[in-house]
Amino acid sequence: MVIQWVAAVDDLPTVSDTKLNFLKAYKRPIPSIYNTVLQELIMMRIEKAIFQAYINALKEDPKQYSLCAALNINKRSVDRDLDVYRNLLSKLVQAKELLKEYVDREKKKVVEKSRISEG
Repeated sequence: MVIQWVAAVDDLPTVSDTKLNFLKAYKRPIPSIYNTVLQELIMMRIEKAIFQAYINALKEDPKQYSLCAALNINKRSVDRDLDVYRNLLSKLVQAKELLKEYVDREKKKVVEKSRISEG
C-alpha cells in the first residue's frame, strides 16, 4: 500500500507543470493579487500529498494527526473558519497591492509637480 501511495505522489504534476497547465487553460493576464492565491492553492495540494506519503511511509493512521479529532471539534466548522481566514488574507493582500499602487501614483505626481515648478 505504501508503494502505491508513493507512486501516486510521484504522479503528481510539479508546481511549475501545474502552473503552466493553468496558464494554458486561462489565457488572460492574471493580476498579481490572484497570482499569490493561485500559488498558495498549488502549494497546498503538494503539501497535502507530501504529508500523506510521509504518514503512510510511517505506517501510521493519518487520523491520529487530525487536530480536530484530538480536540473533539467539528471539522466542518474549522474548515469554514479557515475559509473566512483565507478570504481575509486575500483581501489584505489585495489592499496591500492597492496601497502600493496609490503610493506609486502619488510619488509620480510629486515628481511631475517638481518638474513643472523647475521648468
